[in-house]
Amino acid sequence: MLVRPRQTPCMKKKFISQFSSARCSRARTLGGEGGFCSYVSIGLFLCLAGVLVAFFTFAGPTGALQAQGAAHQSNDWANVIKIMNPVSPQASGTWTVTGSLNAARFEHTATLLLNGMVLVAGGGDGTGNTLTSAELYDPATGMWTGTGSLNIGRSDHTSTLLPNGMVLVAGGTNSTDTLASAELYDPVSGSWSATGSLNTARFGHTATLLPNGMVLVAGGSNSSGIIASAELYDPASGSWTSTGSLNTGRGRHTATLLSNEMVLVAGGVDFDGFLLASAELYDTASGSWSATGTLNVARRSHTTTL
Repeated sequence: MLVRPRQTPCMKKKFISQFSSARCSRARTLGGEGGFCSYVSIGLFLCLAGVLVAFFTFAGPTGALQAQGAAHQSNDWANVIKIMNPVSPQASGTWTVTGSLNAARFEHTATLLLNGMVLVAGGGDGTGNTLTSAELYDPATGMWTGTGSLNIGRSDHTSTLLPNGMVLVAGGTNSTDTLASAELYDPVSGSWSATGSLNTARFGHTATLLPNGMVLVAGGSNSSGIIASAELYDPASGSWTSTGSLNTGRGRHTATLLSNEMVLVAGGVDFDGFLLASAELYDTASGSWSATGTLNVARRSHTTTL
């Protein structure tokens, strides 16, 4: 059983959940905006100027970059959303406030749907509990509306848009356990339904949609430590099958589908908590992993962009 501590504001104390431990360091206040939170948590979220930013999502055809998350101010968790359009001819490179989430959350997922709306699901509420609620962001109005709730509250999970428009949510943690369960979100009905469970419960993993429509889940962690195994989800059958294991078990890494249909996994943290610089390639044809060039700087909880 994995015991997760109560998440404290800005994570000033070490966040003890296997490799997800994060040390906080001072951060500059951006844009001259003040805020209670003046720390950066080197993990899945970033707290700057009172804004705990959890994920960045390109929202809709405008290409507007959306920052989501929750910040602890005084004794309350605030819902703060800012949005920037980096591609507009009039773009100034500044952020503007848009509609707030109905429920403050962190370690959630944000998924751009085929209709241009953004689905936010699950996450933690800052009191040690995980959320089942989900919300939809409409870029046209800048507003959030509730949608169907997850069957199981979870945080630190993955969320993947499937070719059929459904969203696959897999793994993660709740207040006490690592999860193997998975769910599908139907954007037409706004409801969630259970699908096949992972063979190995995990959180802090990656999920990558492959050209053949299957989803590759790799790495992560559970109560036994860092995971090297990988699995494939078949939307047609709703089941998971094992595939080749990573050469190096890792969590908090990145996974990127390349133009040659290989998947690049880079960085992360190993079983002993050390940052990794190594990288591997997954061959979708053979289901095997091979080493590739090493990062110049070891890192975790980073981003990769094709």
